[in-house]
Amino acid sequence: MSMDSNRPARVRARRQGQPASWPAVRAMLCVAASALVLAACGSTEQGPAGTAAPGSPAYLPAGKPVGPRSDPAMTAARQYAKVMWDSIMLFDRGSAFPADKACIDGNGVLQTTSYTFIANVAAYIWSITAARDLGFVAPDQAQAKIGRLLDAIASAQEQARLRGAPGGMLTWAAKLDGAPDGNTVSSVDNAWLAAALALAKQAYPPLAARAGGILAAMRFDSMLDPVSQQFRNTFDLGTATFSAGTYGVMSESRLISYVAIGLGQVPRTQYFHLTRVPEWSEPAIDGSLYRTYEGVPVYEGIRKYANYVFVPTGGGSVFEAFSVPVLIPEAKWGTGSWARSHPNQAKAQIQYGLANWGGYWGFSPASIPADGGYTEYGAPPMAVATGYSPLGEDVARRAGPVVSPYSAFLMIEYEPQAVIDNIKRLVRRFPTLQHPQYGFMDSVDVQAGTVSRCMLLLDQGLSLGALANYLTGGKLRGYIEQEWGYALQPLLGIETFSIPAP
Repeated sequence: MSMDSNRPARVRARRQGQPASWPAVRAMLCVAASALVLAACGSTEQGPAGTAAPGSPAYLPAGKPVGPRSDPAMTAARQYAKVMWDSIMLFDRGSAFPADKACIDGNGVLQTTSYTFIANVAAYIWSITAARDLGFVAPDQAQAKIGRLLDAIASAQEQARLRGAPGGMLTWAAKLDGAPDGNTVSSVDNAWLAAALALAKQAYPPLAARAGGILAAMRFDSMLDPVSQQFRNTFDLGTATFSAGTYGVMSESRLISYVAIGLGQVPRTQYFHLTRVPEWSEPAIDGSLYRTYEGVPVYEGIRKYANYVFVPTGGGSVFEAFSVPVLIPEAKWGTGSWARSHPNQAKAQIQYGLANWGGYWGFSPASIPADGGYTEYGAPPMAVATGYSPLGEDVARRAGPVVSPYSAFLMIEYEPQAVIDNIKRLVRRFPTLQHPQYGFMDSVDVQAGTVSRCMLLLDQGLSLGALANYLTGGKLRGYIEQEWGYALQPLLGIETFSIPAP
């Protein structure tokens, strides 16, 4: 048995001041065994407009910008991508690391936090790369920015090592000068950083040795629980102890498995110890859904909403399902699994909003519109069990359902016109959601009409990453494929979800 956080690993106590300690792990009993392995495909991935994909000969080389496209959704997506990049640059205050959050104060002035999280550093790396590939920033300027970030990351890694961090891991939080902040080492945040470093290795050949050196020192096997074969949530530098909780359900924390297996640090079988659908959550066990992959038994459970069948996540948020594909080509490699689940879940997420919340959709952990705090939002039918409420998990601060633009943008490769229409409708109804100078605010209460006055770097970066993949046929994922595809593609190719083929 394992303990698993039932909240997205990205949920933070965000505020003006020092980051709080990791939120208390919400216990969820999970059976050990699941699978996520997908099919080795051909050498090309077809993008949403039939564009050549990362591994194909027609794929654009690093640094070559992609020009405007004629399709209306593509045109709008490119405009939104530029808005996102302009917004992301506001988090860079000339320090070693970009800020975590930026909020508009009572005088209309944008104020940024004095701290960040290493997942934000990762987001900045892929955002710079996306901006370069879209022609928003010159290749030499992008490389210079990445080079400075690598210097700061290497210094932060060494400082964390001296404080006792395991396996070359960095602390979860950092000050903007790059110094570690607090005692928490997070496995999933380090996985985001490692994936971004792998991307940088391939996207910036002159910097490959520097990025690779940092990456080589990161040992994710140091965060693995040998009994459950699942990754521990955290390590506390103050007490030199690991958390009791491990990541056991198939949410965004599956990225840790991709990274660790890609680096050759854990056996492939580790992936199958992530639970698809815990048996305890089933009203009745369907014996026909059991499979065995490389000796590990897996229960291939599913969920269904509005006739769409998919693999659920812990909380039912868009983030949990669709953040990882910004960097990992799951649908390309997983023709029998993620290629079936992702399109269906995108449709289900949209239908849930259309049927319940005035036609607005896109529920994920986000800023609380009324006060700038932070909590989880989700679509319960997309969850393993009860999931996150669209009203938020912080019950004392609930108002109406909260939609976040980044949640919509994360699904643009699957439902491009629906995403564009949703964003336009949101902005028409809530004009301050898209600030004329700063870009998209993080969230909006679509019932009360309250718009957040804050932006979060990770959310802006996920938006830009998804938009860039849509516009380039998956170019960001292509860099990761070049780095780890040889190890991950054969692994992901052997599983078939209990979802009918389209």
